[in-house]
Amino acid sequence: METDEFREPLHSIELISPCAVAIELDGKLEIVADDKVVGDVFAHGEVPVIPDTVEKAKSTLDKVLVDFKFVSTGDKSRAYASLITPALVMGGLLKGRATIDLTEANESQAGKGYRHKLITAIYKQKTAVVNFGQSGLGSAERSVDSALVSGCRSILLDNVRGKIASQKIESLITEDGYSATVPHSPDVTIDPTRIVVSMTTNEASLNRDLANRAAAVRIKKQKKDYEYATYPEGDILEHVRANQPEFHGAVLCIVQEWFNTGCQVDTKAMHEHDFSRWAGVMNHVVTKILGEPDMFKGYADVRKMLHNPRQSWMREVARVLLMEKTSTDPMQTSELLKELEEAGREDLIPSLKDYETLEMGNCARKSSTLAGRRLSVLFRDTDEISIEGVSIKRTIETKPRIGIDAEGKQFNKGDRETPCYSFELVKD
Repeated sequence: METDEFREPLHSIELISPCAVAIELDGKLEIVADDKVVGDVFAHGEVPVIPDTVEKAKSTLDKVLVDFKFVSTGDKSRAYASLITPALVMGGLLKGRATIDLTEANESQAGKGYRHKLITAIYKQKTAVVNFGQSGLGSAERSVDSALVSGCRSILLDNVRGKIASQKIESLITEDGYSATVPHSPDVTIDPTRIVVSMTTNEASLNRDLANRAAAVRIKKQKKDYEYATYPEGDILEHVRANQPEFHGAVLCIVQEWFNTGCQVDTKAMHEHDFSRWAGVMNHVVTKILGEPDMFKGYADVRKMLHNPRQSWMREVARVLLMEKTSTDPMQTSELLKELEEAGREDLIPSLKDYETLEMGNCARKSSTLAGRRLSVLFRDTDEISIEGVSIKRTIETKPRIGIDAEGKQFNKGDRETPCYSFELVKD
């Protein structure tokens, strides 16, 4: 095995896949399956059932997404793209790097992880789930490295919270070679170009570079009385797993259509994302082949949200305040923070430590000052902002300044103009 005479004649295999793979061979699209080696691909799995029309393929993929409630049409279009992207990545057809498939939800149990399971079920992939928990960023990065060295092709960064900045993950998404570190072993250089990276979050704030490498799909939690589609096997996930060749065949039908019509690219969409090749290819597929709306309509604001910690904070505050109602009365900053404390979301109150309350010492004054600074930046050039279906208005109202006299009684120290903030859900 160590001699050149033995190694050089061996066929080079770059990808071992549990399902069929579409690759380009001699200018034609070839479907590799049934434990065959074609080119640099060794593919297991039966030959998928490929529909004879794009309309039938689209109808099959509609089942995967029908029960999700997307924030906008652009989010739904990006969800369609995430169903097809792995096929292009695995087959080396994209000719460029794919983004992080980021699922963001308005609250827990909205279906973030479920959406990822549906995608991996289509491709029969086993995912390495990495949690950014108490062990910290370094431990999570080591888990990613271990998964890659073991041959895993699907990485899920699950339930990411807080401020996230990782040069290693950025490198994994962009570079042609990635150095994975494994304990007690030399570093291993891996080709990451056929690896799919996903992320789920409720409230993460990514650094600018990582946000520019992601494509966010925002979903909302369905109402309690929502009736999900059922199938003989159970829910849609069990249905996809039981009929994987049908759903995978629908994806490959769309890939075939794109390939046979010249691998066209939406040149305008290429300017909408840092991963220009992915953006151009997928927006063409989604709009021209699937007939869905533009993936990047309104996406500039979505991307800004991903790396703007103040807007992310404001979004979470709005979710708490409107949890059981559709609007609020105008509130001073101190009143806003008091509602957060009563809702048990002290983590959203600036500078308030775990053992503190707003009643202790000067905690209320300090937190109000810091929150006021965040709000003043958000409303620097406007009196109304809109964040994910919530309208937030700032008004200036005259409020009394309450003081305490020597006898402990309250008195008005004089009226003053105070900024107040009101929240209201915008109807779909």
